[in-house]
Amino acid sequence: MLAKIVDYISLKKNLIEALQTHTKRDQDKVQENTQARDIALNILEVLRNMFHSFDYRAFFGDSDKKRYEVIREGAEFV
Repeated sequence: MLAKIVDYISLKKNLIEALQTHTKRDQDKVQENTQARDIALNILEVLRNMFHSFDYRAFFGDSDKKRYEVIREGAEFV
């Protein structure tokens, strides 16, 4: 599970890089996949329920070290 979380973190950077390769004219043609969005929201709800008693607030801070620690502790929590 830890590998999946780490891979998810890298997605933001990859998405930004991919969008930068599109011209302004093409950026508005990127379509939202509602089915994928619904699946992702369902998975998010399951994860929130799994972690309801786990304090992961430090993940959203500025420290990469704290973020890593929260991921590691979260993997152990599950």
